[in-house]
Amino acid sequence: MIDERNVVYLTVPYPEASSALSKIAHMYICAEKVSATKRLVKCQSYKFGVIGQTSKYLIEQPDISRNPFDRITLIDCGKLFVTADAIPKNRLHKTRPDICAELHDAIKATLGNPVKVKFHIYAAR
Repeated sequence: MIDERNVVYLTVPYPEASSALSKIAHMYICAEKVSATKRLVKCQSYKFGVIGQTSKYLIEQPDISRNPFDRITLIDCGKLFVTADAIPKNRLHKTRPDICAELHDAIKATLGNPVKVKFHIYAAR
């Protein structure tokens, strides 16, 4: 099981299960955990065109003391991916399995009232 601040790779059926992007594992941060329910934010490599696709985001520089990212990363705080499914520890990022408390606080402050997307873990790769 994972905890708040953990960084995991997951295959999430979004925007729909048949989408090409839903078949690729992406990096997610556990922003909130209440009982068995995890609320995750998606991370992706920063590209200028991606900013227009979300209204709430953070841009994080690679810094092993703060995060496991190896390139500039956009953290999408406009959507929370919500699941009660168990996320196994083998999905944790290998370099650093979590983010620092300061970045976690920034994510929570930026979330506001995000769109919530419920999903089930159906294919751990």
